[in-house]
Amino acid sequence: MTPPDSGLWAFSIERYGRPGVAGDCLRLQDEAGADVNVVLACLWCGRRGVAVGRADMAALGSGAAADWHDRVVRPLRAARRAMKRPPPGLSPDAVEALRTRLKAVELETERWEQSLLEAALAPLPAAAVPGRGLAMANLALYAETLGAAVPPDLLEGLVRRCVD
Repeated sequence: MTPPDSGLWAFSIERYGRPGVAGDCLRLQDEAGADVNVVLACLWCGRRGVAVGRADMAALGSGAAADWHDRVVRPLRAARRAMKRPPPGLSPDAVEALRTRLKAVELETERWEQSLLEAALAPLPAAAVPGRGLAMANLALYAETLGAAVPPDLLEGLVRRCVD
């Protein structure tokens, strides 16, 4: 069973497939500890005219979606990544087949996370001018909450590629 279709999920799948987006998202994840689903949610909100404030961002970081991400998504990702180098004695082909199945499960858990994010963001009004400026503001606020130095050009590139 999968969660119901959502605007955030459709946006994420389409944008993540664009050239450079996956690499930039994974760089944010690996270097700054970002949750790629929150990154995409910030961009999606900006495109829709939704400003994500500090209190909203704090709620995203401590709510059901964050809990699901920490307890389910992140451990599955770690297991999948660990399978890239199987120990001696295990068939690399068999481990790769298992890794492929695990990747599909991981993607489904991310879809569930996005349904939680979208539900948390639903009460926020579309009151600002939609577009790149708002998406950048949302993304910059998220980067600030991570407490890591994020190169501005990385954020600008994501906004340019994801917000039409």
